[in-house]
Amino acid sequence: MDDASRQEDAALWWVDHARAVSELATGIATRDLGKARLAKESFWDLSVRWTELTCHPLAGWLMAEHLSLVSAFADASAARSKRQMDALLSALLANADEQARLHSSDSVRFPAQEFRDGMAKHVARIGSYVEGMMWWDTAALGKAWKQVEASRDDLARIWMKAFSRKPAGADESARASSKPRQRPPRPGPVA
Repeated sequence: MDDASRQEDAALWWVDHARAVSELATGIATRDLGKARLAKESFWDLSVRWTELTCHPLAGWLMAEHLSLVSAFADASAARSKRQMDALLSALLANADEQARLHSSDSVRFPAQEFRDGMAKHVARIGSYVEGMMWWDTAALGKAWKQVEASRDDLARIWMKAFSRKPAGADESARASSKPRQRPPRPGPVA
């Protein structure tokens, strides 16, 4: 896989991440334990893919930590433990700081502050979505999901911009169409 394909796939990874979190929240909220289990299992696959796409084992480990924290947040939200949810959100933000530091140490072009800010928005929006799902706040869910999608797309754009081979401003038309393409869902396990 060449660098351009790897970075595009890394940007598209965020789509799969958001979908897995949505599946987890839906499974827990509807008490569909099979769906929740499959979503949690997909988190491991996502961590492995992130390691492969970034070519950095520590990046994969940090993303595995992020996904574990998201899973724990969903469980805490289902239990309606506000104290635990707050602690997990703090841990998620600390993890985002670690990821920003790691990637900025690998590339001087990596926009650490932009990534950190994007991750903070993403964590807050995912948190709102998961919490809305657990409390079955249907009025807020649609808005929360749109915000999750926006933050997901922002992170994908940050990733693409940071690791593109072109200098900033080299191709305005490419930047205008930088919204990540949707990849078809990966097939699930065969029963």
